[in-house]
Amino acid sequence: MRVLRWTVALVGVWASGLVLWTLAQQPPASRVEAVLLGSQAVVVAPRQMVAPPQVQFAEWSPSGRYLVAVCMQARWRNWQSPPEELGWVVYVWDNTRQQTKQVAKGNPGDHLDSFHWLPRSETAVALLRQRVGGADEERFRWVLVVLNAAQGSLKTVAVVPEGTAIRYNPNAPMAMLVDGETVRVVRADGTVSAPLPLPEEAARTLSIGHLRWSRDGWQAFWQSTPGGEWHVLDLRTGAIARASAPPEEREPVDEQPKPALSVRVMAQSVGAGEYRASTKALWLEGEKSRTLVCADVDSAQLSPRGDAVFYVSQGAGFVAPLVRVPREAYEQARREAIRQTIMSNAKQIGLALMMYIQDYDETFPPGSGVDVQSLLMPYLKNEAIFNFPGTTFVYLMDAQSLQSIDRPAETMVAYIQAPEGRVVIWADGHVTWQDEQGRE
Repeated sequence: MRVLRWTVALVGVWASGLVLWTLAQQPPASRVEAVLLGSQAVVVAPRQMVAPPQVQFAEWSPSGRYLVAVCMQARWRNWQSPPEELGWVVYVWDNTRQQTKQVAKGNPGDHLDSFHWLPRSETAVALLRQRVGGADEERFRWVLVVLNAAQGSLKTVAVVPEGTAIRYNPNAPMAMLVDGETVRVVRADGTVSAPLPLPEEAARTLSIGHLRWSRDGWQAFWQSTPGGEWHVLDLRTGAIARASAPPEEREPVDEQPKPALSVRVMAQSVGAGEYRASTKALWLEGEKSRTLVCADVDSAQLSPRGDAVFYVSQGAGFVAPLVRVPREAYEQARREAIRQTIMSNAKQIGLALMMYIQDYDETFPPGSGVDVQSLLMPYLKNEAIFNFPGTTFVYLMDAQSLQSIDRPAETMVAYIQAPEGRVVIWADGHVTWQDEQGRE
């Protein structure tokens, strides 16, 4: 029990530290830095690259622990000539360990279909077309590959006829391999059943027709003609029989509760002078707030358990973890981060004032009819220091001589007014924070 309490305490400290660090890294902006959900705040943590360019396909596993990404990579003989061929590479991201692993690499000329995760499992299946012919006689074969994300392995489990279709079972961790004559069952452990012979009409319907599944996933129902009789296939025996009525269709049961979050990719126009470009921005949204995740994306997916966002930007794949913290703790951390930023800005202004008076006979800048900010810019070169959202810079001096001030450490030169207090710049250059009642 003591170990558990220490673990919980360490996780809390880590989460709070991450929130503070994340807020400190973000540039000043008026937008919300987190999505607020009732008593919680969801903070977007620094992203990690999980797959290099060019990402062709990516999908979270049903549990949300793993993500599979398929990339196309060029094969170069030298950098002075174009790439000869493209080969595919499969990466698996472990969202619990925060690690990515290359699990397989294909040959140029091979084609890998998109993976499909089997329900309630960490197994995904796909069809792979392999080039087996030589340069003079190009031939291909089709194989079934099974990805075991937990083991980080990709295995070829069966050679299948050309035109084989995979019918995915929404209710059980299995799938059907249907060719023109037989059906085989692919299980989550990577095993494939022996072929079960099928009548030609049944094989055609199972390949392309609409199916309904029993709740245990072992029976597939279909109609040979619209409005016609129903038939049922038992995947354990291969027996086909007439069915009085199919089971009612229902939505697959989610393994994870749906998070009160969503991602939205929105088109936007950006410009630099007369030049304009269109990009897509990725936003994380709650019921009443949203925060920007990335300003230039191609696609995005929220993990099933709502603890990470995967997105493709500039062809590469990234995962941004989502950290949930108590809303009160987040707001306190945000106030502290803003306060530290304003304090830093004030220190830079104070240093600029000290440099100014050294250059102008120990005299502070004039305050009447003069833009003090412009006078200090040669020493700062950063206008954003004066324009932090929600703050106002107030200058109090008017060409006073530093020698005329008896107590520089107690003489207020300027201050930055913030929503919950202000940062005072004193005549000796040091700064202090004062709350709304003027207490330091």
